[in-house]
Amino acid sequence: MKMMFILMSECAVDFANFLSTSVSEDENDMDMKDAFTKYTNDLFATCAFGIKINSMKDPTNKFLAYGKEATNFFETRPIKFFFLRTFPTLGRILNVKVIDSHVSDFFKDIIRTTIATRDAENISRPDMIQLMMDIRGKEDLKDFDIDDMIAQAFAFFFGGFDTSSTAMSFAAHELAVNTDVQIKLRQEIDQVLEESNGEVTYETINRLEYLDLVINEVLRLYPPVAILERICDTAYELPPALPGEKPFTMKKGMNFWVPVLAIHHDAKYYSDPEKFRPERFFREQDVP
Repeated sequence: MKMMFILMSECAVDFANFLSTSVSEDENDMDMKDAFTKYTNDLFATCAFGIKINSMKDPTNKFLAYGKEATNFFETRPIKFFFLRTFPTLGRILNVKVIDSHVSDFFKDIIRTTIATRDAENISRPDMIQLMMDIRGKEDLKDFDIDDMIAQAFAFFFGGFDTSSTAMSFAAHELAVNTDVQIKLRQEIDQVLEESNGEVTYETINRLEYLDLVINEVLRLYPPVAILERICDTAYELPPALPGEKPFTMKKGMNFWVPVLAIHHDAKYYSDPEKFRPERFFREQDVP
């Protein structure tokens, strides 16, 4: 992450310039989800795929269009998704895909071309592609090939493209609604920037402790993934959910869901769970 910080900073500068020039004094609103999606698209394009894009200036670029298409399967292809989750073997036999071939082929071609060009011209760049290229042929990764690189890069992009922009959108909303939190956060940012002479570095970002609390609270209230799916690795007995009930044993290999959204909004774990209160994540507190 530290190595890629310079790439992230370049995207952040482009995004800041876009925000400062795109809204005139006569305009009162902006589609923040769309704006943040453009930002995360550029961020993951440069960090995961090694290509420079400015979606603010070019909102019709293929990377952004295909990125939206790849991550919006809940809206565009929900039946396919639930069919594959329920009948994975039958889905493989029938060659049913959540992501259309023209989209996956687009991302595969980018990675293949990037790697081939860097190998031929001895180019090095501080991104995820370079990290994977550097570990090729290592003793414990001899079988790590181009298909593995494609899978890792796409998983990195797929996992963060929409989830990050969604979290940023909710953060913007809560900061607008809770002006006291916004003021406190702005004061922290101003102070840290003053101490660093206006220079934004990896170390500077890590000094923004209240920003970390704000992000944690946003992710608690609005987890981008409401349910996590896991496979039990070791048999484990769960205590009875209600008095008089029997315990339940999770068997090895059993698939189960973790209700993240429900847990985050449960007063048993978070006091006053519907209130946006970043201070609950202070490290000094034993109970949030």
